[in-house]
Amino acid sequence: MRPCFYNGITKMCRDSKHADLTRAHRFILGLRDAGRLVWHYTQNIDCLEEKVGLSTDLHKGAGN
Repeated sequence: MRPCFYNGITKMCRDSKHADLTRAHRFILGLRDAGRLVWHYTQNIDCLEEKVGLSTDLHKGAGN
């Protein structure tokens, strides 16, 4: 791999720690809180799901 790839990933990781929820994240949270979230698929590259309590572990269920 090239150093520019790793530099980009490192920057994205740092930036994601300061990222805000999007409308999509809030919508998914609303479904979960209403008991209507059946399944949640994500690429989870920004870790925002975990920050707001949505579980990304199949064994743990929907989260807080």
